[in-house]
Amino acid sequence: MKAPNSTKETFLSKKAHHTKEKISSRPAKTEPEHVPHDEAFIEIRFDYKTNLFLAALALYVLLTTCFNINGSSVGIWNELLNQKTDSHNLFGTFKGIRSDEWAIHTPAILSQCHSIPPFPTENYSLGGYKAPLVLNVPVKHFSILLRPQFWLFFLAGTERAFAFYWNMKLAILIGGVFLLLMLILENNFVISVFGALWVYFSGYLQWWYSSPAMWPPELTGYFALFTLALIQILVSRRKIIVVLSSLLFLISFFNFAVSLYPPHQVPLVYLSGCIVIGVLWPGFRTILSELLMNRFRLTFVILTLVLTAGLLFLFYCDAKQTLEVLADTVYPGRRRSAGGEISIAQIFNGFWGIFMSEGNFPRIWGNVCESSNFFLFFPVPMMLMCWKWFQRKKVPILDVAFAIYISIILLWLICGFPKPIAQITLFDRVSGTRSFLSLGIASIIWTCLSLHQMTKEKSLYPWRFRISVTAIILIGVLIHAFYFNMVTESFASVSQIIMVCAFVPVASLLLISRKTLFFAGLILIPNMMAHGMVNPICIGLKPILNHPLYERIHQTVRQEPDSKWIVYGPFFQLANFTYATGARVFNGLKYIPHLDEMKVLSSKNTDVKIYNRYGYIVLSPVKGSEISFSLLKTADLYMISVNPENDCWKQLGITYCMLPSREGIRLYKYPGKP
Repeated sequence: MKAPNSTKETFLSKKAHHTKEKISSRPAKTEPEHVPHDEAFIEIRFDYKTNLFLAALALYVLLTTCFNINGSSVGIWNELLNQKTDSHNLFGTFKGIRSDEWAIHTPAILSQCHSIPPFPTENYSLGGYKAPLVLNVPVKHFSILLRPQFWLFFLAGTERAFAFYWNMKLAILIGGVFLLLMLILENNFVISVFGALWVYFSGYLQWWYSSPAMWPPELTGYFALFTLALIQILVSRRKIIVVLSSLLFLISFFNFAVSLYPPHQVPLVYLSGCIVIGVLWPGFRTILSELLMNRFRLTFVILTLVLTAGLLFLFYCDAKQTLEVLADTVYPGRRRSAGGEISIAQIFNGFWGIFMSEGNFPRIWGNVCESSNFFLFFPVPMMLMCWKWFQRKKVPILDVAFAIYISIILLWLICGFPKPIAQITLFDRVSGTRSFLSLGIASIIWTCLSLHQMTKEKSLYPWRFRISVTAIILIGVLIHAFYFNMVTESFASVSQIIMVCAFVPVASLLLISRKTLFFAGLILIPNMMAHGMVNPICIGLKPILNHPLYERIHQTVRQEPDSKWIVYGPFFQLANFTYATGARVFNGLKYIPHLDEMKVLSSKNTDVKIYNRYGYIVLSPVKGSEISFSLLKTADLYMISVNPENDCWKQLGITYCMLPSREGIRLYKYPGKP
């Protein structure tokens, strides 16, 4: 009775089998090229967590500005001037090593604020020609419209505006790096926050945090912002994102470009290029075809690039003469580097930075700032990339881009480039440890990228591989510890060596084991403990603005705004303190030399090589009519030995002279007696 059904089932089975064979014989459909799309990769998702984080940064800037809170070390002036007034320091200690902030850049900003009229494009005290344009100080110029960190100087009091300017450093740095990581890491919020905080609390950033010329906090932040903005302009399909990204690129790239510090800018530009190529390359053909077919996006790309170039050209036209004089200075204009100046001991010394302080650092590197660095974990992502290649797995283009970039930077640091290549690539402008900034940023972003990639994978790396990587890292750290102590004359103690040799391998194991929170904690906690209070937290600028000497000079300047001053000792920073009042001071730090005035004092070629530079001018009183120039211990410090009564001061139109005496600092007026 079941035979018919059996025959029917056999027939259906054969038919089904035949159908399967037909289907399987068809050519398989090729998967479409993977192109990053808006929601999955290219566009940042501004959900409640992202918005909350950015709102927290904005709130921080608002509150610190309202209460005039900043991180300046101006309290050092109380020590120099033997003043016992309250410095209004809340946390931390003032750092004398940050003299390029409290003794140079902060007085330069105050000089701009108190000049008559305020915020001039030409400021005699700061240097020749239009020095303020190239100094990152508030100035009445069209460029200020693109520099939001300076806006409040034109709208509020000096101390409140300074607080806003100072705290914008943090917002630009953390906000910029966070958003760039959100773009690269496919909106991985936790790792993006971790990466931004890692950059911020790194030793290199904190010890150089208060440096002038916008580096490294703002440079790093604006580098991240213009990089992500460029990617968004080229890829986003939403008009509002294209418009906002164009505006962001214009502002961030303009700020980055006019900061005028090539030793940091050149490596960061190359890093930006590597990131853009690594992100866009997988879908380059599709992205290009979409861009060419989308008239709106193509128009904004062209318009943004043309407008940015046009504004930079206008800025260059205004600052051309100043830039030409600066480029012709002995230091830093003609300074060139061949690379090969840094040892492996210094490249990886960031792990030892948690044991350093202002008074405790390897003496071979000069000071704690030059000794500072990042926690460099790029060897781990590099080994992970090699493992993927060995296993014949697809290696992301962005990983390859980071590997190539870091290898080139290491080659420059350790070996250097042939002179023609260094000149063509502009790496001859990158001196000393300045490429540590881009190396550290690349290492952190790549480490975060590797951590994100591992969180997407279903299985962990084989335990044997993880143990092997950890063992290799341990051996490398042991060798580096021995070499580091040999170079630094035993800077690290036995206990510190044991701590570092345990810390680095454990952190590496946590990284490749996808223990995100444990790895983040192990990185952030020591960085925050060691570097969180590198810069003090204080209120206002009282040690300068409320000092009796400042008030006395300031009152004199109000009465005689065209007067010119010279300042002799007892310490060379006093001239900068004087020009913070708005006084027109001959000596002190000059960003651009007054060559015509210097020729009145001396036109000897040997002397020209001394004073044709960015540097402090120290006046030393001597008897007689002879004038002599001498270069002191650093490239930016030189002394002019000249009699206070020399006729040269009359030729230069000097009105007032400040001289040290037993009773303190005395003020003389030319001509006349004290």
